[in-house]
Amino acid sequence: MTNPDAWFERNKEMVESRDPSVDKVLDAMDTLRVGIGRVLEVGCGLGQRVEQLRLRGWAASGVDRSPKSISYARERYPVNQFAIGEAASLSLYNDGIFDCVIVSHFLYTVERNQLFQVVAECDRVLAEEGVLVLIQFLPQFPLCRPDQHEDGQTWWFQDYATAWTWSPGYCEVFRRVSKLEEYERSAIIVLKKSLATAYPSVGFHGAAQFVEVVG
Repeated sequence: MTNPDAWFERNKEMVESRDPSVDKVLDAMDTLRVGIGRVLEVGCGLGQRVEQLRLRGWAASGVDRSPKSISYARERYPVNQFAIGEAASLSLYNDGIFDCVIVSHFLYTVERNQLFQVVAECDRVLAEEGVLVLIQFLPQFPLCRPDQHEDGQTWWFQDYATAWTWSPGYCEVFRRVSKLEEYERSAIIVLKKSLATAYPSVGFHGAAQFVEVVG
């Protein structure tokens, strides 16, 4: 996406018309009884969800690449911490500082050569035993299509949870799928990060008990 304010300019009025307390992401976190702590929403837009999280007791922060979105959020919700930034470089935040990271419906716009940087940065700032929440379109299979709003740009659709769950350090604990149109779905997916239990320690002699049989 070349114009960082394009989403804000298209969607501001629509987002303002919604009741921010009615939120399937917040419902999912309630269902899982996610403990209160520090939370970062990456792609926070106008900041409504960040504010709702604060009202529920979280120390809430939001980051977005759109200066207009962040200006709006800072004016409307001055108690929260909002920053202009790129998902591929969350350098404002220390390692493992957040108990929850929400990745908010933008991965389909990320250029393929930056996707793993985004994944790595979200992992870096998420604490051990933290929770990662993904909001995304969910196609039946990976596909791409031209950006409907900006010429020369491409949208990339896939199940982005797999960008984390390839690692045994991430386990999917929740998935809610909603049908949008005849062939389109969206999903809220929650992953738990636990590196300590992902790689059990096995000594040299213990390793000998694992035998692979081929053929």
